[in-house]
Amino acid sequence: MTPQQTPRLIAGLLIALFAARVLHQNKTTSSTYDDAYHIPAGYSMLVTGDLRMRHSKPVLSLYLLGLPLLFSGVQLSLAHPDWLKSDPKLYANEYESFGPMYRFGTDFLYHNAIPVERIVFLSRLAPWLFALLLSLLVWRLAHKLGGGEAGLYALVFFAFCPGMLAYAGIANQDMIATAFYFAAAFASMRFLERPTAKRAALFGAALSCALLAKFSSVILLPALGLLWLKDGAWAPSWWRQRASPLAGAAVMAALIVLLTYRISGVGDYWRAFLLNNRIIANGQSTFFAGQIYQHGLWYYFLAGVLLKTPLPLLLLAGASPWLVKSERTAKLLPLALPAVLLLAAASFSPLQTGYRYILPIYPFLYVAAGLAASALKPRWAAWALAGWYAASSAAVHPHHLSYFNELAGGPAGGWRYLVDSNTDWGQDLGGLRDYLKKEEVSDVVLSFFGVIPPDTAGFAFQDLYSVTLVTEASHLNAERPSKEVLAVSATNLQGLYLADAFGGNPLAWLKERAPSARIGHSIFVYDITADARAHEWLAHSYLIGGKPAYARRELARALSLEPGSVWALVMSSFLAPSAKEGLALFEKAQKLDPEVRLPYDELLRTRRSKAWYEKGFSSLSEQWSRRGRPDLARTCTRLARQAASH
Repeated sequence: MTPQQTPRLIAGLLIALFAARVLHQNKTTSSTYDDAYHIPAGYSMLVTGDLRMRHSKPVLSLYLLGLPLLFSGVQLSLAHPDWLKSDPKLYANEYESFGPMYRFGTDFLYHNAIPVERIVFLSRLAPWLFALLLSLLVWRLAHKLGGGEAGLYALVFFAFCPGMLAYAGIANQDMIATAFYFAAAFASMRFLERPTAKRAALFGAALSCALLAKFSSVILLPALGLLWLKDGAWAPSWWRQRASPLAGAAVMAALIVLLTYRISGVGDYWRAFLLNNRIIANGQSTFFAGQIYQHGLWYYFLAGVLLKTPLPLLLLAGASPWLVKSERTAKLLPLALPAVLLLAAASFSPLQTGYRYILPIYPFLYVAAGLAASALKPRWAAWALAGWYAASSAAVHPHHLSYFNELAGGPAGGWRYLVDSNTDWGQDLGGLRDYLKKEEVSDVVLSFFGVIPPDTAGFAFQDLYSVTLVTEASHLNAERPSKEVLAVSATNLQGLYLADAFGGNPLAWLKERAPSARIGHSIFVYDITADARAHEWLAHSYLIGGKPAYARRELARALSLEPGSVWALVMSSFLAPSAKEGLALFEKAQKLDPEVRLPYDELLRTRRSKAWYEKGFSSLSEQWSRRGRPDLARTCTRLARQAASH
């Protein structure tokens, strides 16, 4: 083997290792939250040409996600009632079409001619292939700027990056858009170096594909525009010298746009773009470090980079302006601008639900870090950093989505800072299923963050405000289970998407409890078989959520474990089938504890909790007054006021 062949062999092995790890991840993780939209949308638009499910997305990434399903045997029902309802044009408010889209998509995934696991695995091949393409581009650019050693270091940072591994195996826009974003920037650099017709055409193709893959790629226009101005594009002579290749680039870009939208649908790109901007402007609940925000934080994505990026990559990329030799420093600018502008734009966006929105900055970081590592002296320091980087990646396999670095306390501590697609996207349901079988669990209370029909979970469960079950679960656990667990997704544990409905986090009582098991760092499991207090809290959660049948089951379970529980007796008095029974239950509680002391500091954290207890005690007070028991009426009045003012 020649010296020239050795780096290529090493590069090939790194890419092969990356590919194998992603495929293994794909086989071992469940479908994620957005699969029920992206996969059916892409496949339906690809085979029918009907764009009704594009909603607020450009269609190229969706097409590519649907492409591996061709000839797979998957079936598409155009007579499905929710397909007929999913056209946004049918609604005055286009958000309303999300419900039919997800119901149709869930049926497509879980009730098809081939298993959901095969549908998801095949669709995930699209981002996997684009990740492999991206790895080659990263290697080539770093090699071009810094030589063979820089290229291999950059490829190490790519191949072992938990973020790349995670999103290369998720059927979503993010990896595809990242590949096109970097390809467009790389093609622009090559065109500026030598403006040939071929390089112009490649640039036009890459830029148009980036814009068609995800709307955030529009940031490329000002980023590359500034780089072109630096190259001399402010002068008319610059344009005259490049008029012919740029005209070819424009034709190539226009041709790709027309073919993607099948000519007649081109106007739909603009309509989707406007809708996307309206959705961004409306914002969405964002969780960071124990708090929920409604319109984002300027430092949310910076914190995401700081906590979810392996520290060796941060150190080397940050030090690259000082480590890279002076003649190469100017070449860092094309790496910095597309990354910095995207990060800045995202930081001031009201919509911040996951660091995946800034995934395109990472290929630029790999190249910068590769240049820095190749320049680092002594050489063993770069090897040590690369070894640390690879070890932290290997330790989290195959749960790459839940990776956090040491600053966050690793994957075990990351949920305290970021949830949703940063940590928990429903990917560990299969792991939970395996755990329940292994531990011979008879009954499950489940609060799941993911899209799934209850009958396809693989186990019966009593639902606790899962987000989102497309069809309602009605199962109640047994009166006397042999082994019962409570399983809660990290996103629900932090109250994101539940807090708005409840006026606070209804599951906050769980946050300081130590789970008996963690499934892939995203689902927390608690053994509640003999835990009376847990059943009291569950009864309370169901009570304030307006689910009396569930609350009664939990109260019966709590009282069977602890017959003298004052709190369980009080809640039972609110739910008693008759006034007489309710008063008897409260009187029993009051005899056990004349002050009727409840855990108010934890209990009344939400508006809905306060309203429920104030209403319940006020009702009991009126009933005691009518029955000539002013002493108990005063007690209930005091408790009602305490609940209202707490």
